[in-house]
Amino acid sequence: ESGHSLQQYTFRPEGTESVAGLIMLHGQGDHLRRYSHLAEMLCGRGILCTGMDLPGHGASSGARGDIPSLAVVLDLLDRSAAHLRSQLPDGAPLGLFCHSMGGMAGMIWLTRRPGLCRFAWISSTLVEPRHRQHPLKSRLGLILSHVFPRLIVDTGVRTRLLHHRLQTMKYRDELMHHRISLRFAAEL
Repeated sequence: ESGHSLQQYTFRPEGTESVAGLIMLHGQGDHLRRYSHLAEMLCGRGILCTGMDLPGHGASSGARGDIPSLAVVLDLLDRSAAHLRSQLPDGAPLGLFCHSMGGMAGMIWLTRRPGLCRFAWISSTLVEPRHRQHPLKSRLGLILSHVFPRLIVDTGVRTRLLHHRLQTMKYRDELMHHRISLRFAAEL
């Protein structure tokens, strides 16, 4: 249990029984509403989609960027899978969509739950969290995570730099941020 009030989202196909279910997981600094267009498109194909804003993200409670641990994320995926399975017809396949840090967590979860999901869409997976970080900054962050685990720092990631379309337009999403707690960063 994360101890947070989590914003849950469910996108249901209209006028038809669900043919599959999809768990959706966003990345660090992100939120699930940003993927509602994808969920709506999949609902049009009979896929029931569900997910939540992680602690400290989107409309969920908590200090911006402070996910208590990777274990919390994996537990939330387990809970989402159980809830989604209860909403689907027997034998309907279950899948996972995850992005960035969510992609990293999703890949870990999938390896620990072989055979649970019949399909996955893993986007822009965070593979090497310390890539392009100064080694001193990484070591200092690890040390400080034991003293100030809930200290929030800047990730250095900017939304407008992630997508070529956003570079040419003014883009502001109040639910997105570029923060992470030292305790979560140390786990990555």
